[in-house]
Amino acid sequence: MTDKVEQLFEAKSTKKIDINVGDKFGMLTIMKEAERQRTSSGASARAFMCKCNCGKEKIIRLANLRHHKTLSCGCYNDSQRKNGLARKHGLINTKSYYIWQGMKDRCFNEKNKRYVNYGGRGITVCERWMEFKRFQEDIGKNLVGDMSIDRVNPNGNYCPENCRVIPMREQSKTRRSTVFYEHNGKSMILGDWEKELGFSKGFIRNRIKSGMTFEEAITKKKYSKPLSDQSPETLDKIAEVICG
Repeated sequence: MTDKVEQLFEAKSTKKIDINVGDKFGMLTIMKEAERQRTSSGASARAFMCKCNCGKEKIIRLANLRHHKTLSCGCYNDSQRKNGLARKHGLINTKSYYIWQGMKDRCFNEKNKRYVNYGGRGITVCERWMEFKRFQEDIGKNLVGDMSIDRVNPNGNYCPENCRVIPMREQSKTRRSTVFYEHNGKSMILGDWEKELGFSKGFIRNRIKSGMTFEEAITKKKYSKPLSDQSPETLDKIAEVICG
């Protein structure tokens, strides 16, 4: 952005922008508004004192924050340079490297379709894990097969204290959108209930889609005859119940 464009941006839009203490821009958190800064052309630019995830404080122009030109105090770029080691070590095409890249993208890239559920909610990546080598040492080496990274507290950050490696199937149970169903003092997701009660995969889910409650879906008698022995009328009723 040229100084002239920045000057026009400041004059036309920043006066309308409400910036509050605690607002986040990438890895930076607003602490307070600082004195306006002069650009090379002499224009006056609005600026804020920010605290980076790494703990450092730095004054950043508002235009640079809003246009994502500045995401950190500078430590992010440093970590990117250090991460050239991943290429040297032959890890760039590994599962752990893809997970590490995706983790950062969800937290810092507003164009990522999942940003709203991560960076948009204030979830970030700890300073140590901004460097791939450290991430690999702490957890990445265990990300093999069907294993995936999982945050113990879904509202917490990506850091050693809040992350673990579990099978992808188990990870689905920790999502905020996962629905648990209670019966006889137990609380489980539909897939686990189907296994517990001996139903085929999707049986309970299809019954619920047809309009049954969870209790009805697991207690109503199943059809006892094989489908091949059912009359056309009965098959139509079965299809209506299952498919809706």
